[in-house]
Amino acid sequence: MAKWKKTWHGEVLNSKDDPTKTYIKVKEPMVAGKSYNLESKAQQLASLDEAVAAGRLDEEYAETRKEAINNIPDFVRFQITSLVKNED
Repeated sequence: MAKWKKTWHGEVLNSKDDPTKTYIKVKEPMVAGKSYNLESKAQQLASLDEAVAAGRLDEEYAETRKEAINNIPDFVRFQITSLVKNED
């Protein structure tokens, strides 16, 4: 059965000096033509709760991820992510 893995590619940040300006910080290479998701903290927490409710994630891992998500600074508007299908 195929499993999906979420990969983080970067972040969309608010400027510390001028809140009307937005910047993109790329951490992992991005490929032209590929689809990427922009996920806010609220969206990530909601997605995590849905995965736990559906039985796709265990509670212990979910708590670890929740702590990491809640530690995202407020100036980070979105995280840039993609889903990769792993064939096992």
